[in-house]
Amino acid sequence: MKKFILYSILFAVSANMAKAQGFRIELKTPQLPVDSLFISKYNYGKKNFKPVYAVKYSERAVFTDGKFLQPALYLIYADTNVLAEFLISDIDNQRFTIEIGNNSVVYYGNEENNANLQYQQKIKEFDQQATLLNLAYQKMSAMEKQVKMDSIILEHQAITRQKQAYQTQIAEKYKGSLLASIILSVMEVPPAPLEYLKDKTLYYRYLAEFCFYKYDFSDNRILATPLADNKFRQFSEIIAELDAEEAIPYVIDALRKSQVSFQQYSDLFDYLEHNFGDIKSPYRKEALYIAMLRYALADAYTDEYRKTRYRHELSLINKNHAGDKLPDFNLIMQNGDTTNLYNIKAERLLVFLQNPSCPTCKKVREKLKEMKNALSKQQITVLTVYFEEDKSLWQKYLQNDAFPDWLHGWNYDLTIEGENRIDIRSIPTLYLLDKNKIILKKDIDIHELELIIDN
Repeated sequence: MKKFILYSILFAVSANMAKAQGFRIELKTPQLPVDSLFISKYNYGKKNFKPVYAVKYSERAVFTDGKFLQPALYLIYADTNVLAEFLISDIDNQRFTIEIGNNSVVYYGNEENNANLQYQQKIKEFDQQATLLNLAYQKMSAMEKQVKMDSIILEHQAITRQKQAYQTQIAEKYKGSLLASIILSVMEVPPAPLEYLKDKTLYYRYLAEFCFYKYDFSDNRILATPLADNKFRQFSEIIAELDAEEAIPYVIDALRKSQVSFQQYSDLFDYLEHNFGDIKSPYRKEALYIAMLRYALADAYTDEYRKTRYRHELSLINKNHAGDKLPDFNLIMQNGDTTNLYNIKAERLLVFLQNPSCPTCKKVREKLKEMKNALSKQQITVLTVYFEEDKSLWQKYLQNDAFPDWLHGWNYDLTIEGENRIDIRSIPTLYLLDKNKIILKKDIDIHELELIIDN
């Protein structure tokens, strides 16, 4: 009995020692004209693959370390050429061999990566079927397309269903692995009803509703692959096709689903904020961004650091809308006179809030100079406003860079910034006002200004 207990203890110790040995990956290749081999891990923050291990090239090279590899997608490079990829799901199965032939890759001792290879080949076959169907459709005459459109769509949907059935089968077989999460994250939405394909708004609503239907927000390993970023981008592209009010329920639903992982929730919020909340984004949807901020502020899942920032954003974004009067502020003008915004007489006034040394401000100033005649024709007067405390910087700007056809002022008492009178989330910020200082357009950019002038 004592011997049995001793053997059991020795077996457990041996097993733990084996697990404590870390990873070992042997790479067998034909002779290659390269100097080094690298293992690179996907870096989610930088959106690229970063080398984490390197060895001198040989036909039987070994990567090894007493530490385990973190769960992620990895690539093996020969100098700058990718030889193979492999998945690491956990601390098990981190000792295997990859054999690369002229037209083949085989993983010995790691079933998940062989399955991934077979999976990719099968998906390629499904995609080829869909491509051939699309090519056949493109070659049809206009009349044939009209007659056969519904049958082509049904055939395409049949291929999609077969593909999804196969993906579901493999994901279930390897449940709990990184491979399963990857498969689920890339699964296409179920085929939409035929009538949805003939109505753009219905179609994009459908895509928005089902974009994350198989995506596993609880598996943070997916962040160590490019697929999370791809999925967030796909969702953003869909949302960009909808009006802000239409998009709100789908965005809030996606944020709610993501709240099984603080990291994924935060990353998804940040991604959507950059696209639809950033003042300089061409896809900005102010109503959607306001709804996102209110949701985050009302939710216990958002940490206090983020809530502080979101409160500030909301306090700014709720100001200075079209139809409001822009709040008055004091100015010293280029000629030394003291005045205020409301005393400046102009049929239309383009208030250009800037920092003279800001590179983007300089570019916008140059573009506005090129529009001199068009602005004059539309009776638009340009007023540059410096609102920070460095008086010498403003004076230097007046001497060297100030365009003589414009008005230039400095908010010398710093009330614009000190009292948060105006929504300035980035510089430059431009407001187009009418003669009564009512806002015609908030956060106007050069392209919008050109369209207003043209129209």
